[in-house]
Amino acid sequence: MLSPRLTPLFRPSSPSILFTRVRPLSTSPPLPSSHNLTLVRTSDYPGYLTGLLLPSSLRPKFYSLRAFNVETGLIKDLTKRGNEDVVKSKLNWWREGVSLCYDYKDGLISEEEKHHYPHFRHPTLSSLSTTILTSPYLTRRLFEIILQSRYNTLGITQFSTLKDLVTYSHTVYGSLLKLECELIGEGTDDLDTVCDHLGVAIGISKNIMYLDKLKEVGEIGVPSDIAREEGVRMDMIGGGGEEVRKAVFRMACEGKEHLDRARERLGGGEGRLFREGEEAKRIFQNLERNDFVYRGEEKFWDSLPVRMAKSRIFGGPPF
Repeated sequence: MLSPRLTPLFRPSSPSILFTRVRPLSTSPPLPSSHNLTLVRTSDYPGYLTGLLLPSSLRPKFYSLRAFNVETGLIKDLTKRGNEDVVKSKLNWWREGVSLCYDYKDGLISEEEKHHYPHFRHPTLSSLSTTILTSPYLTRRLFEIILQSRYNTLGITQFSTLKDLVTYSHTVYGSLLKLECELIGEGTDDLDTVCDHLGVAIGISKNIMYLDKLKEVGEIGVPSDIAREEGVRMDMIGGGGEEVRKAVFRMACEGKEHLDRARERLGGGEGRLFREGEEAKRIFQNLERNDFVYRGEEKFWDSLPVRMAKSRIFGGPPF
């Protein structure tokens, strides 16, 4: 159950006590890593707000997971510079880092040996190691699925089919949500299904919202099969033409269907980690209100904190 006391939305994140096996920590509990907090706030704002609505004891761990997702997601941007081998090596470095975190937790790496690995000096991996160490159970395979999905899409500027976009959203965002459920001790088969569907809805909504930004970096946010069937070319995106409207409509319908399935499976529960679904819900609502005419990135961030807070105060489904 959520605490009845609402955490102020714009107050610096409250301290949280983290326990390790190495030595007792000071009585002054640490704040979430400033690196993670800044990274998530600037690159994953809905995730940042979700963290603020969690108990202070969970925030450092939550933001370490979100920072991991942001860090590995940004690696793909390096492929625009033409050296895919370097990018692959960076993803492999993160794969090794996650493996080392679990080896340290399992006692396969001693405290002394730990300092010989540069991975543990990286601020995000260092905090992720603490999260893995101090959490009862986080599925290693879910980290591997996220990294493999990132790896599989290197060099891809357009998904071949809508199904490919659904799969990518499910494996990345769905897996991240499952890790977060495990973090707070709410991992169940029913919630796994909610994570799967909500992950797809979040992934598709982000793809639609950032069509212009994707175009700027040489990517086409509309999958090839839909673009071909509706006659969409890259130069049309942002122009508000009928071809783009039909393509956006088809993508939004798929995302909205998964959002509805997630809501039905949640069954009216609170879902502390699913407030991010409010972002996807609002994007689909705005598109429907505008007859699916794409108008560029949606500007509703100022109202998003208020709507997420109301959802927490008054209870009910988070999206």
